[in-house]
This record gives sequence, structure tokens and C-alpha cells, in this order.
Amino acid sequence: MYSSPPSYPRVCVRAHTQRFLLSLLLASALAEDPDETAGACFLQQQLQLPRAAGAKDALRTGHLSGLDMDQVSRCVQVYADGLDRVHPDLGANIRAHPLTAKAQSDRELLIGAGLGSTATRSAADALKLLGMSKVLHGSETYCHNCAIPGAATIMMGRNDWFNDHHVDISMGPEQVQTCLKELHNYDYTPLGESYDAVFDQPFPDVFLNLLLSYPKGKFLLTTRPASDWVDARLTRFVDPPWDQAFVPIQEPCGQDIHDAGYSETQLAEMYNLHNELVRCTVPGDQLLEIDVFTDPDERQSEYMNLLADFVGRPRVNASFPHEGSVA
Repeated sequence: MYSSPPSYPRVCVRAHTQRFLLSLLLASALAEDPDETAGACFLQQQLQLPRAAGAKDALRTGHLSGLDMDQVSRCVQVYADGLDRVHPDLGANIRAHPLTAKAQSDRELLIGAGLGSTATRSAADALKLLGMSKVLHGSETYCHNCAIPGAATIMMGRNDWFNDHHVDISMGPEQVQTCLKELHNYDYTPLGESYDAVFDQPFPDVFLNLLLSYPKGKFLLTTRPASDWVDARLTRFVDPPWDQAFVPIQEPCGQDIHDAGYSETQLAEMYNLHNELVRCTVPGDQLLEIDVFTDPDERQSEYMNLLADFVGRPRVNASFPHEGSVA
């Protein structure tokens, strides 16, 4: 079983070198527990990693981009190496990411970077209490005869998966490459024109693409202990039509958590790596992290104030909503 991570600063320092050193310190702390090692120890690798294939200087120096693309590239490389440790060549596709966006927006869209079953619905409802009316939770788009988000359609290879029977979304190698190309060429900026905040599948599954598309975005990372997350996903998403959930990696084209053949240990390692990727790439003043499952009551009592300050909304006299342990 995976123990909960040790405490650490939830608002990262702004300078990217300090932020990366913080990740290294976190990795060392986690490495003391062998159950948590796979999710973080890869950040201990040397900083002088090669840039991801195809990374372009144009984006790095673009007027909208506040991202340090050298830092992003290093983080992606370390993330890919970590995936390779989980399963051979699992990191090959994300390692080849061009690290460019089809279009960029200067909107400060709030993006839920936490994977589903980490209280994402509670976070979405909390923002509504703060006066945000245009908040989208991924589950709200998965319904009979509804068009699911384009990115999810691409990764599932179909738009009719919501049925009363299990649908196989697996893809062959050529289909996966087509899926990846479509995700990289997808324009994510209209999302920010329709919504102020987005949560849950498929948004954290394309976190990197959203980061590149919204360099000024705000990112809320909701987390929980890895083994508990795996158990929640495997036990909740069982019966049709709610029996589809992606494995916890970036751009999981055709990889359903039940059908992909990974062990619970491997899934937990992937989950930890996802969270480390978010912490490593997002500028410190654009990232807030909460864990309703392990944060002490004192911190949880401040959630609404933390969120209000983070998104620039007036504070309200309300408690953080709890919409179940897996939403």
C-alpha cells in the first residue's frame, strides 16, 4: 500500500530554478518510502536534459508565454524517463511531444490538473460558490446523445462510447500516432471562451497541451494517496455506461484503465508521475494544490479563502463542499 506523501509547501516559489530544487527535495523525501519512490525519484536526474524533440524557440519567446520552456522540456523528459521505468517505452510518445500549441490564449482559464476521483467535483462546486458561473466538470458532458469534448473523442477513437455495454477503445500503433497528432493539432483556446474553469476527464489527460495553450492559466492540482486513487478508479468505473476511464498518463490514446493490462502498482506509479509533472512545469504563482483526503482540518478550513485569493474572487462565508470521496 502507498502511504500519503510528506507535507511540503503548497505554493511553489516563482523562480524556476528554486521550483525545480523544491521538486528535487520532495523526490528525496518520497524516496525514503519505497512505495512512493517511482512517482518522484526520477526528478533527481541531472538538470542538463536534452530538449524534447521538435521544441520551438518561437513558443519559448512568445509574448503570451510566461513559461520557461527549457524547464518544461526538462520536466517532460524526466516524466518520460519515469514512465519508461514503469513499463518499457511507455514514455516514448510524450518524449516526442513537439511542445508547441496550435494556438495560445492569454485567458487565465482555471484548469483542473488533478485526475478524476480527487474531489474534482467538489472543487468545481467551490468555484461556483465563489461566483464563477461558467464551470465545467467533465462528467457533465458524458451523457446520452451528447457530444463529448473533442479531446476525449480523439483519445477514445469514437464519440458513441456511452452505451449500456462495455466499449473497447483500444488502438493499434498507427491509430495511436494519429490520435497523438490530432491532439497536438487541436485548438484548445475556444474552451477558454466558453468557460472560466474546467475539471476532470479529459482535461488532466491533456494537461500538457492545455499548459502550452494557456500559458497564463491557473492550475488547481487536486490529489489523494496513489493507492486510494487506483482503488477508487477500478471500483467505481465498472458498470456500463460509466465503465470507461483512461490510464493516468498524458495523452492516453486508446488506453482504458481496465483493459490496458497494467498492475495496480504500475497505475499508482503513473498517477504519482502525473502529479510530479504538474508540480514541475507550472509556474509557482499559477499553481494551487489541495488534498481533501489527507490535508489537516485546519488547512481544509481555509480552502475557500485559498481558492478565492487564487482566482481573484472576493472571499465568501461558505464551507468547501464535499461531493463524495471519489468525485
